Amino acid sequence: HEFSKTWLNKLLSEPGINAENNPEALLDNGRWPTNHAQSINGCYMMPWHGVDERAVAEKLKEFFKDRPPSGGAYTGQVYLYLMGGPKITNIRKEDTAYGNRDAKFTVHWRFFNANSGDVRWHHKQFTQELDRLLPCKSFYNYMGEDMTCNHGDREQWLSQFFSNVPRMKAIKRREDPDVVFRNRLVLPPPKTNCGRGETCGRAMHNIADGHSCGSRIKWYVEGFNSWMPMNELAACNVVANDFPGPCGACRPTHLPTI
Repeated sequence: HEFSKTWLNKLLSEPGINAENNPEALLDNGRWPTNHAQSINGCYMMPWHGVDERAVAEKLKEFFKDRPPSGGAYTGQVYLYLMGGPKITNIRKEDTAYGNRDAKFTVHWRFFNANSGDVRWHHKQFTQELDRLLPCKSFYNYMGEDMTCNHGDREQWLSQFFSNVPRMKAIKRREDPDVVFRNRLVLPPPKTNCGRGETCGRAMHNIADGHSCGSRIKWYVEGFNSWMPMNELAACNVVANDFPGPCGACRPTHLPTI
């Protein structure tokens, strides 16, 4: 097949740029959303068989071309990432943690300006439409709280990604019993005073650069500025190492100094 345009001119002719033969137009970042934190995305896996691919294609066309969300060009984006091939499918699904090796490709989408009610409604409606057409399978990069097919069921959510959820949980418990590394497979065990009892309990009230050690640990545990919340032990370790004088007593004994 011979393409009528070069790759660069194809990019330059996309909606929102419309500047064929003018590469300098790519420097105009004002055309693109500037705050990527205000976005929401999702992903479904497209299996090789048993799916009405034409119906899926029609839904993609409907939500991203015929009636896109408000906000202008690039507010809604959809990508198809190829997955198939014998190097992937010749490995049994049960032999790896990843449970969706038999997918043909992923349907990935992203909506910017997600603080807009209209955009979030658009995202939810699109997700619900895909629920009817595709199995409830996704890729682990996408945490899936907005995937309506799991109905808020944590075990169902985990089964979207892993080939053997009980086995993955057992490995996680064995290799990381204190859940130092955050993961949705195993909920962190309840801890008090960073596992150091009264030794840390007294230090919780110490002031470190204007804030108590306890409030700093809580800040990390609850998340801030859209950061992912920390496991308590990890938060204790960070604060104790940042402020070893007032907060050092709260460093978990089994964790290395940062």
